[in-house]
Order: sequence, then C-alpha cells, then structure tokens
Amino acid sequence: MAGSRAAGSQRGSRTALACRAVRSLREASLERPFNHQRVQTVRMLHFRIWSPAATSEAVITALSNDPAVSSLAVLRGASVRPAGDVVLADVAREAANDVVDRLRELGVPREGGVDISPVQAWMSQRGLDAERAAPGSSADSVVWADVTHQAYSDSEFNWTYVSFMTMATLIAGIAIVLDSQILVIGAMVLGPEFGAIAALAVALVRRRLTLLALAARLSEEAEATLGMDEASSRPASGRQPRSD
Repeated sequence: MAGSRAAGSQRGSRTALACRAVRSLREASLERPFNHQRVQTVRMLHFRIWSPAATSEAVITALSNDPAVSSLAVLRGASVRPAGDVVLADVAREAANDVVDRLRELGVPREGGVDISPVQAWMSQRGLDAERAAPGSSADSVVWADVTHQAYSDSEFNWTYVSFMTMATLIAGIAIVLDSQILVIGAMVLGPEFGAIAALAVALVRRRLTLLALAARLSEEAEATLGMDEASSRPASGRQPRSD
C-alpha cells in the first residue's frame, strides 16, 4: 500500500509539473505578439552573373541602385571565361524582368552569361524590404527569361517529341475504332503539341522571330501527323455494315 501511494504521488507531481509548464508557455505566447515578418512567403531569385571586366562596374552600379536587389556580392577576377568578375545578387521576383532588361542593355548575355535560379528558403529583412519596393505580387509575376527558355525547349523537334506524338496518335486511332472517350482524353494528355502552341503565343508576345519559325514548323508537323491519322481511320469509321 505504501508503495502504490508513493507511485501515485509521483505521477501526480509529474502531472502538476507538466500542467504548470504548459500554462507558462501559453502565457509567454500571449505576452509576445506574433511577428508575421518572420514568415517568409515571398519569392526571391538568385542571379549569378559572369561579367566581362569591361562591363563589371556598370553591372555593379545598376544592381546597387536597384531597390529590389536585397543582397549583392562581387568576386573579383573569379571568372575565367569570359575574363572578368562573378556578380551574385538576390532579386525580388517581381523585379526580375527589369534586371534582365538592364543586363541585356549592358551586353552581358552577349559577352558573358546570366544564371537565374529560385531561392528555396531564405531569412532576410532586406529581402522583405526589397519585395515591398518591387511592384506587384511575387505569386503573379512572370519571369520572361524562364518562360522563353522553356518555349525554345518545347519547340525542338527531337526523338522525345516524335515518341510522344506517335504514342498519342496510336491511342487516338484506337479511340476512334473503339469509340472510347477515355482513350481520346488520354491521347490529348499524352500529346506534346501544346508546347508548340504555347511557344507560338510566347513568340508573338516577345517578338521572337526564330522561336516563331520553330514553333510554326513543329505545329505544322503535328498537324500533318494528326491528318495522317485521320485519313487512316476513315475506312474503318466509314465502313458500311454487311447486308447479309
């Protein structure tokens, strides 16, 4: 009996300590207001620029004067090809297009290079200030350099495109013979022709004649492939039932 009473008192004391700890944490959380600035929900982009020595100072000046640039670093003489500097900068996503346009005006893409990558996680008050200084919302902003790069990739006539188009055409032919709506939807999902159509729109908006020619050629080839499939399926779909 004495042992059970001792064990019960120990459990009671532990429960009381746990209740006091929870109560103290709750009171501390109520006394300290929640700081929403600690939660980083905006998107930042990391720019890595290979700048020739002749344009490095102009690039650094342009980035330094931009309020949407939250951090800036220069590695002097770190670039071997081209011979020059490596410039690192964190830019608010809303202002990425303006930064890219300035770098194009300075001729950096012709002589050097620009690498743009998203920042997965970050903590910076300067980053929040840069995001507030940039107009618009990071979730709604479109980085045209990324979109154009993807459009060029989707407009390439390669074995991957031919394979997916062939499989989509075969599935569509089977869907016509079997009169299956599910197979028609599957062929539409598998078909890669949407990339070429989207590339046409990007080329018209961005005035890229080379991209327009590539996307138009790929769209014509996709239309020709679908026309061949329709022609091959006509005898089966137009076959009359036997009278006997």
